[in-house]
Formats: sequence, structure tokens, C-alpha cells
Amino acid sequence: MFKSQIRINIPTPCHEHWGNMQPNENGRFCQNCAATVIDFTKFTDAELTNHLQQSSGKTCGRLSLQ
Repeated sequence: MFKSQIRINIPTPCHEHWGNMQPNENGRFCQNCAATVIDFTKFTDAELTNHLQQSSGKTCGRLSLQ
């Protein structure tokens, strides 16, 4: 059985610093974007896929690149 792959494209990554953002219940709040940035670094592939499928509109998140 083959695993399906997800390709995430980030054409314009955010340049704000994670450490400068205010922590909140879902990640951190970016003052510049006026949006919550979700910390996806500890999500499993399934959790990330599920979150992105259920979200509507723009999602801001922190990812770890491997």
C-alpha cells in the first residue's frame, strides 16, 4: 500500500519571528498580520492533513522543514 503525499506550497513565507509573538491557546498571535499562527511542529501528518482539510480560508502556521 502506498502512502499519499501532501505537497504544501508557501509562495510568500512570513518573516515575523515566532519568539516575538504573544502565546495564545492555539499557537501565537502575530501583531503584524493580526492572526493566530498555529504551531504545527508537533502535529502528526494525519493531524496536519485533517486541520488543513477542515479549515476554510487562510491558515497561518509554523512548520518544521525536514
